[in-house]
Amino acid sequence: MSNLPLSIFFADVITIGIGYTTIFLLASLGEIYAEKSGVLNLSLEGIMSMGAFFGYSFAILFNNPYFGLLGGILAGLLLGIIFAYISITLGVNQVLAGLSIWLVGIGISDFLYTLTFGRSMFLLTAPTLKNVPIPYLSDLPVIGKMFFDHTIIDYTAYILVPVLWYFLYKTKTGLKIISVGENPRAADSVGINVNKVRYATVLFGSIMSGLSGSYIALTVGLYQVGIIAGRGWISIGIAAFSGLNPAYGLLGSLLFGLISALGPSFMIIGYKIPYEFLDITPFLALIVVVMLISKRMRMPSGHGQPYKRE
Repeated sequence: MSNLPLSIFFADVITIGIGYTTIFLLASLGEIYAEKSGVLNLSLEGIMSMGAFFGYSFAILFNNPYFGLLGGILAGLLLGIIFAYISITLGVNQVLAGLSIWLVGIGISDFLYTLTFGRSMFLLTAPTLKNVPIPYLSDLPVIGKMFFDHTIIDYTAYILVPVLWYFLYKTKTGLKIISVGENPRAADSVGINVNKVRYATVLFGSIMSGLSGSYIALTVGLYQVGIIAGRGWISIGIAAFSGLNPAYGLLGSLLFGLISALGPSFMIIGYKIPYEFLDITPFLALIVVVMLISKRMRMPSGHGQPYKRE
């Protein structure tokens, strides 16, 4: 093991963990809104994969990482429309619809990458998102670099937490979302368009997942097969862990973000731990969390159930 102080190790865990937290937070916040309206979207892994590919492709095409983020958003929107039509309009079982879109997203993104970039003799790198230090705060000793020297997307993700919490619980539109998830028939009887609300939340969730996927690709400037590495499934678990509350979603994302950061941090200080074990630690943590909360977990009464007007 390296002679670096232990404080440096923990600083690395926090700094790297904030980036991982952003990945989980963006996707889980979108999933929280979809599930709050009664729609279970299991396609996050596929949507994030498509977001990563289109984010990578758009960034190369326009030589700008922010166009890459736009590519990820558009990819998420496209798959979200397909999933919403299948699960909401056609009323197909949401689990089957989500798993289908997951497979389609994974397959198409990997196929398109192989077809367009995978045959090149050179590894093409996309422009990456740059850190934007917050003036004065980033100059603070120790905590400056840890908390105030990150990308625009990192800051945006954390700001979204109180905004989305307030919108969901303190606005008329947010209460409509909750009522649709709890009792869609009663919501319909008072004039709320159930399918319209569910479409809006599903599309929002898919856009957030596409953005999360593009963030992954644009952090390293690369796309590779399996780049999402199960983070979409972890984000679904975080949404359940949070009780569909954005504030608790932040706590869950921080937990899994810091756990995911342990591997890279150990490598930085030179501690020899098999990387295979480090890769599975977030999933082991997810299993433990699900076991602990499974009996106390409460979902909306209309969760996972398609709605048809009589």
